[in-house]
Amino acid sequence: MKRITRKRLQTLLDQLNELVGNQYHLDYAACYGGYTLTYNNDSSHLIGRIPPKEMLAYLLGALDFVSQPK
Repeated sequence: MKRITRKRLQTLLDQLNELVGNQYHLDYAACYGGYTLTYNNDSSHLIGRIPPKEMLAYLLGALDFVSQPK
């Protein structure tokens, strides 16, 4: 398995933003428990803070969901 880096997560988030037409942002803080997705100029959280492995799974699942044919 590839190493989970911020760059890899950001690439997946960029793909998701393009597909859904939103501007979610990836925010990282080790002292608070990992990554979160924010929106609304970083004033609102889409999900709570989660470790990198869980964020990778979340983004891959979201991409899979929005990529499904209608």
